[in-house]
Amino acid sequence: SGNNGALGYEDLDSMNGYIEVAYDFANEIRLEWLNGFSDYERDYVQDNSDSPFLMNFQGRGEDFQQFSSELRVTSKAGGPIEWNAGLFYQTTDLGAFSSSLRANVRQSQRYNFITEDVDFTAAFGTVKMSLEVGGRFQDVDKFATVEGYAASWVFDVCPEDPCDPLVVPSNLVFDPAIDGYNGDEGQLGSNSYYLVDPATARLFTAVPAGTPLYAMPFRETRNVPTLWQSGNASPVGLTAPDYAIRVDRGEGPYAQRFTESGFSPQITLRFRMNDQVSLYARYAESTKIGGFDTGQTSIPTSIDELTFETEDAEQVEIGIKGTVMNGRFSFDADIFNLEFPNLQTTALSPDPEQTSASVNAGQRVRGIEFNTRFMATENLRLGLSGAFMDGEMTSFPGAGCTDAEIAEAITNPNAPCEFFDEDTGAQIPAPSDPVDAIDAFSIIDRTGSEAPRTPDWKFVVTADYFKPFGNGYEFSFNAKGFMSDGYILDVESFNRIVKYNKHEDLNIIVGVRNIDAGWGVFAFGRNLLEARPSYNREYDVFPDGLAAAHLSPASFSTYGVKFEYIFD
Repeated sequence: SGNNGALGYEDLDSMNGYIEVAYDFANEIRLEWLNGFSDYERDYVQDNSDSPFLMNFQGRGEDFQQFSSELRVTSKAGGPIEWNAGLFYQTTDLGAFSSSLRANVRQSQRYNFITEDVDFTAAFGTVKMSLEVGGRFQDVDKFATVEGYAASWVFDVCPEDPCDPLVVPSNLVFDPAIDGYNGDEGQLGSNSYYLVDPATARLFTAVPAGTPLYAMPFRETRNVPTLWQSGNASPVGLTAPDYAIRVDRGEGPYAQRFTESGFSPQITLRFRMNDQVSLYARYAESTKIGGFDTGQTSIPTSIDELTFETEDAEQVEIGIKGTVMNGRFSFDADIFNLEFPNLQTTALSPDPEQTSASVNAGQRVRGIEFNTRFMATENLRLGLSGAFMDGEMTSFPGAGCTDAEIAEAITNPNAPCEFFDEDTGAQIPAPSDPVDAIDAFSIIDRTGSEAPRTPDWKFVVTADYFKPFGNGYEFSFNAKGFMSDGYILDVESFNRIVKYNKHEDLNIIVGVRNIDAGWGVFAFGRNLLEARPSYNREYDVFPDGLAAAHLSPASFSTYGVKFEYIFD
């Protein structure tokens, strides 16, 4: 039930476990049984308005359980023919709520209840010779429920002066003509507020008996009435939860099942130049089964908006692998092309009434990647890996325009951002007023634009040092550094106001272990360089002080101690 705070926090209590059982037969065939579980309770709060003031309280609580089991049989390694086969099962149970509590009158409280149950099964196998053939069959059954209610602020001050003496307690029925669907929000008329029965209200401030209490219909206004503004009046509570108002708006409730199965083949042709070096060519398909977007704070007005479809990927790569210097130096490199022809993504909605929208897009990433490992000494291993990539949206129509793209359209009639009439759908010229332009229905085709979160280059440097000492003890030092050029973070709106202009970071772990006894103690430091995104003023064309920093735990240094024990 949580969400007890306003400054923003996250409370996560988790428990994870993993058990692996392996048995080797006399013919060197190995049978493995792998089991894992994850159980957590999460509660967090943030202000979703990107404002220095608490304007749009967003809270979410989750109760999650997951269990998976895999049975795998693997042939002897190094033979002329190698093979493996297995079965996989996973079950997931999610129960969640989300609460959106606004400081102004509009949409005072929206509360969603969400459940999702998932059963995932798969069968897989490969046969490896000079020609490697494999595939994976998977089947998913998902069932989700979503239900929400709404409530309005309650005041002990009448919202207009003089107050209408004819206002009476009312059981409101949603009416699209006055409750936000005809563009008349913000007009305060004599019937735009009503008396609240104290017995039905959720009061968090005591009021004298007989005090008139007032509220406004959910979503009837975007603006706080003058007499309810801060300094004049403060809310004393909320109206009773109304489960019908959001149903009438077309926001569920939903109880929906999603089932799908698919087969993902792969084939690899390998040519061994000698015992140390081999060339290969590989083609593979993969599938990410669709389902439901249960993380939305606004319940969609159609089941299609709640559901995302299955996503497919196709990959082709040509590469080389090998070892030299008597095995001290190993390497692999490849040229690859990865395509997502039906990428399921969330985009900034062009509709001012909606924050985001699901879009079926296409994305391609191609480039060169490599990985090297070198035993510099008996105790020191060095590594260098990297990639040069070109990411592009091969298809992305119907995305919402950013503020920078809107600003360009105001002065340039040939700009790619287009504007449409919300009622007729007809294309209209770009508004000359920036405020009108931002609130207008605008669309852009991002086909051909660079893919977000895809740098042009990236390098990873590693150093691992191991030194035995004493009787069965070992000292270890591990360092990993990351470097890349800049990339866009915002996968919804492709906004460049806050993005990585470069990215550099460092992780270090130092420890001691007793090899014979199986225990180890390690101290670690992660994100030591505290790589953070940058604010780019040139893209903030309508500066309002609301630019989000897009910070995450990965932006800050973390220190800790880890203890491990290995059973033999």
